[in-house]
Amino acid sequence: MRPWVAQVAAAVAGLLGVVDAQGSYGSVAAEQAACPADNFYHLGCFEDWGTFSSSFPFVPETPNPNPSNPSSSFPGFFAGSQYGATVTPLDCAHVCRGHGYRLTALVNGQCYCGTVLPTTLTPVADPLVICNVPCNGNENLMCGGGDAASIYVDSSFADNAEVQDLPPATVAGYYGYLGCYNSPDFPVSDPRVNLDVASVDDCFDLCAQYGYPLVHAEHVGGVVQCRCGTEFSAGNFRLFDGDPNADTWCTVDCDNGDEEACDPTDPSQRCCGKNNIFPIYANPQLMGCYLPVIPGFKTNPDDLFTCYDVPSTLLGPPTEIPQQDVSGLVLIGAEVSLERPPTITTGGNTLYLAGCLDGLLSGLFPVPGEVISELPGTLDLQGCADVCATDPSFVGFAVTDAGSTCECLLTGAIPIEVYFPPEAMGRCSTPCDGDGSVSCGGDGYSIVYSGDPTFGIYGYLDHFDLPQYQCLDGGKFVPSITERVIALRILTQSRHLYNDNDDDRDNHHHNNRGNDDNGN
Repeated sequence: MRPWVAQVAAAVAGLLGVVDAQGSYGSVAAEQAACPADNFYHLGCFEDWGTFSSSFPFVPETPNPNPSNPSSSFPGFFAGSQYGATVTPLDCAHVCRGHGYRLTALVNGQCYCGTVLPTTLTPVADPLVICNVPCNGNENLMCGGGDAASIYVDSSFADNAEVQDLPPATVAGYYGYLGCYNSPDFPVSDPRVNLDVASVDDCFDLCAQYGYPLVHAEHVGGVVQCRCGTEFSAGNFRLFDGDPNADTWCTVDCDNGDEEACDPTDPSQRCCGKNNIFPIYANPQLMGCYLPVIPGFKTNPDDLFTCYDVPSTLLGPPTEIPQQDVSGLVLIGAEVSLERPPTITTGGNTLYLAGCLDGLLSGLFPVPGEVISELPGTLDLQGCADVCATDPSFVGFAVTDAGSTCECLLTGAIPIEVYFPPEAMGRCSTPCDGDGSVSCGGDGYSIVYSGDPTFGIYGYLDHFDLPQYQCLDGGKFVPSITERVIALRILTQSRHLYNDNDDDRDNHHHNNRGNDDNGN
């Protein structure tokens, strides 16, 4: 086995063992079902990224190489790897919303997520002067600059200025008790808010000041350890009401650490937790139209979830704080990352995506087969495959130069695997002249297809699927029903890879439909 394949196989094995995650339960289809539109607006291009980068502490990741905890991942999103590159403004905004964030920043081709933006920042007059780095998902789109951020806002959240103009205690007054959770953790580690403070009120105020909708606290050594977040992490679950652990460890007095001395269901009290069991409080005024999955009940980590309907009083979008003012702002473009189809079918044969290769095949193989340039009417992957398929010794093909160069790999050439591992897929980010939604290589890079499904990256693409949220409702199993998402995909005519990994939008609806009480 080739070394790079062995590394991926090990990573995949770890990923398949994961059963819980939160933002990774999401999908673009679930967002589209919960939100009226892709309501992201461009705030502008802001220079001197280093002076405000702390406002964007969350960095979405590709599932590999950190498969043991997929909490920072999102289905179908590749920050940039051999297997995919999907960073564009809209793709990044989807991912940030999927993890519960209102702000999206693109800097030097990378994606970052945040909750509030300093009101003192002013965008530059001409964004293309410094926000001019091509996106690895589509080189025709710009993804910030070397030290400049192109920033977008989800308009379903509370207005950035309104949140920061209000006293933190006022915003913190909207937190309500969500439930008692086992080992709750938040994927983001924001040093601005993960602090030791004097009191639980200081903790709630701090989380509100920085726009975090979730908070929990613990009394340790005379101080309160404060934690803020937008979503839960892998392995978190809610304890059933009446569970002895919940009655003991979610009822800690934050002033003195006494157990069973605080009632989290009492709106006038704010309680702490202990022994990795904490009461979680949620603020609907700091949420948008989409809420990442709130995990249901379990008794033990290995149990199935029992479904939990989040009370409507704890659901966004905000009703007490005005939503984002978008007057004068430009709605985000509809372009998503280029497709790199996993397979191409021609003449009864199936060709499989092998990867992005540095150079033309003609420069690599002494007997490369036929090089066809400037194909009239065939400036896309399918056109190249159809031309190559007319030769009976055809075993693969490569496309570069936006589709103007097509190369047919014929039997007798040196095996293409000699020249692998592949380059980062972001190198192949040039749209085809014949189909602007598909990748046709890049500047000096070829996107390569092979007749061997075990070679290259194809055999590993399916392993990047993330776990889906499933729960029991009244003894009935509520799975992730992919066929309903497929119907939504057909309805919206979406071609994006995310939707091939969709979570059940009805499952998300069940999770967020809410009720009017404060229990379950």
